[in-house]
Amino acid sequence: MQEDRNYLRNRINRIYRNHLILNYYSSKLLKDSLPTEENLKKVEDLKAKITVDSYNPVQEIARVASINPQLKDYIDPLKICADMLNSEFFFDVRSIVESILSVYEKSMSKLIEDCRISPFDQMKVNRIDFV
Repeated sequence: MQEDRNYLRNRINRIYRNHLILNYYSSKLLKDSLPTEENLKKVEDLKAKITVDSYNPVQEIARVASINPQLKDYIDPLKICADMLNSEFFFDVRSIVESILSVYEKSMSKLIEDCRISPFDQMKVNRIDFV
């Protein structure tokens, strides 16, 4: 039971770090990884894709947990997943949370590779945790 939560917590933290890397990249804050216009467009496309792909699973979580989710940014579904880790609805929504996390993982890791973000720049956020 606790192992499941810890496993999902680690996945959420890894996704959050990737979110930070992409935000730093988009803001041109990474010294060793300068963005191109094409890659900046890919980052924006990724944000839209994650928002669209996670909309229905978030609505399902909202139905089960009786919450009213506010999806203003592509990171909001991740926040909802983090909130569910310690909620009474964890076991009811666990598979839905995993599906949302998969959407992030598949999209983000490929984009980080495509943008050729240096390992040194990626290490800068290694110790940051979201949950």
